Amino acid sequence: MIFVAARRRRSIARRSRPAKTTSHTSYGLLLAGGLITIIAGIVMILIGAAMGMMMSFVPGMFFAGGMVGALIAAFGIWGLICGIFLLLSAKMVLSNDKQVVHTWGVIGLVFSILSLVTLQGIVVGPILALVGSILVLSES
Repeated sequence: MIFVAARRRRSIARRSRPAKTTSHTSYGLLLAGGLITIIAGIVMILIGAAMGMMMSFVPGMFFAGGMVGALIAAFGIWGLICGIFLLLSAKMVLSNDKQVVHTWGVIGLVFSILSLVTLQGIVVGPILALVGSILVLSES
């Protein structure tokens, strides 16, 4: 009799939990894509700064070297922004609200496509985030 009551309580507790709307695979792919994109963005910022400094010492390349370095650093900042939004979307797809999951899945898809077009994240990061976003949207 005691075992039946305990089993019944466990089954009621299982039924009362809110259902997860996404799998952890899509979360992991979005997280990995965001982290790779952020790391690549930081590396591009450092390369742009170093290139701008080195090119400024070449005679006749003072302004052009600085502009090239600033352009590379700007692409790095864009990669950093895309990576931050990918990390945010990875965090938000674990929500139990289906509307929030769908919205952040679309945001992750948009920023993964934008970072893929601008060749951020060594192309691997945006592809992982793209697959993760597609999984989120197919599950929600």
